[in-house]
Amino acid sequence: KVPRLVMSYRRPVVVLAHLALWTVSFYGAFFLRFDGRIPAYYLRLTPYWLVPLLVLRAIVHANLGLFHGLWRYTGMRDLLTLIQGAAISSALFVLYAIFIGPQWLPRSIFVIDWLLALMAVGGMRLAIRATRETLRTSVLDPTETRRKILVEGAGDAGEMLVLEIH
Repeated sequence: KVPRLVMSYRRPVVVLAHLALWTVSFYGAFFLRFDGRIPAYYLRLTPYWLVPLLVLRAIVHANLGLFHGLWRYTGMRDLLTLIQGAAISSALFVLYAIFIGPQWLPRSIFVIDWLLALMAVGGMRLAIRATRETLRTSVLDPTETRRKILVEGAGDAGEMLVLEIH
């Protein structure tokens, strides 16, 4: 029942997972920047910075279509789109910090947050794909004999065929 419930509310679950990962990434950037001892001044300011960051990232990722699709088929194109989404939203966040933000943040926070956000979201997608592939191969009956095949030539089309067979 739980998987069916999650699948019926898939989009909100996906957005909430992203928001949670971005929040952890933002606080993680402060943790790394200050070697685990975040000054109270920055801890008081982080909620004022976090909301615009989450809004910007959500808007950019939604416009790039990153909340759609099946993650079990995540590939290089998705990774490039994730990099693009993280870069655009981080650049917009820097512009927000320069022109509108309540106080200035250390410049390293922007870079560390971008890297952590990219690794968190990309890692989540990779973990889902890896888990699916691992479960699919472990469910197969080990006594079942498999036929070996040879795909000759065809370049990219041959590679796509082998991926589809797997």
